[in-house]
Amino acid sequence: MSGFLYFVETKVIDPDREQIEAWGLGYAAASFLPVECKMPLGENGSLVEGVILGDQKRFTKLVEGKRVDQPQLIKGKTKEQTWKPMPTVDANDGEPVRRWLGWWTKDPPRPEDLERENGIAGNILPDACDRNWLVPLIRSVDEQIYEQAVSVNKLPCYYKIDESGNLIDGDVLPKYAHLWNITEKPWHDMVNGLEVQESEVWPIVCEILGANYAVGPCELIALNVFSQEAEHEPSTWVAVAMDFFTWINWAASKTGKDGSDPTSAPEEMPGSDTSDSEGASQETTDQPVLT
Repeated sequence: MSGFLYFVETKVIDPDREQIEAWGLGYAAASFLPVECKMPLGENGSLVEGVILGDQKRFTKLVEGKRVDQPQLIKGKTKEQTWKPMPTVDANDGEPVRRWLGWWTKDPPRPEDLERENGIAGNILPDACDRNWLVPLIRSVDEQIYEQAVSVNKLPCYYKIDESGNLIDGDVLPKYAHLWNITEKPWHDMVNGLEVQESEVWPIVCEILGANYAVGPCELIALNVFSQEAEHEPSTWVAVAMDFFTWINWAASKTGKDGSDPTSAPEEMPGSDTSDSEGASQETTDQPVLT
């Protein structure tokens, strides 16, 4: 397995969790192995003092059928690695902190390398490089309430009981509640025929995929997940997460208009194969080298 590396310009060689969060990297791993080093990432290849961070659990190899950690892969070796600058962040002291995203050039991370342990069930979509991703299903159109065009929650919930003592869905787990909230506007816009800008849904699709994978905007760009082809646009993936194409087909059946999905046959929804998060990302044989 492989993963991403992160280099931060800093004098803090053993950052705690609070410091990791201040650097804006809390999403990338539950815990990091830090390695102090100097990297030629400054202007004209000048050395930058800092620390490389890597999730030790993601850097492994098979030994006699078992995964063995390879912490020696969390190090700086620029001739064998690719490094891209990330946006600077303001750390605890308010000063901008420079960060870089890296990977081993011959072993770039794949979706299955980046899966979170407890993901959300959903639909599998191929990206612009034909790698499969499990897109969480956040909303679903309930056939019994189609007349109101209402989307219902599909995120993991607490349980509660109704007046008869039957077990029913309760509130969405707090760690997932933001996914429902951030899809409110695109859902409203899409069902009302309003134009949705790719730049507007870009941070939303990053949050959606971040629920199932250790990725953010920089990682998704580095992996070339999205393109300007319709099926690979961020808005298409957000629509799939909201079950919007089911609503399109329902609307077409009510109006007699062509409600065909722009990325598949009318009777199918993109990513119509549903799966749980474990093992959902399918490995492909020819992985593109990231640029």
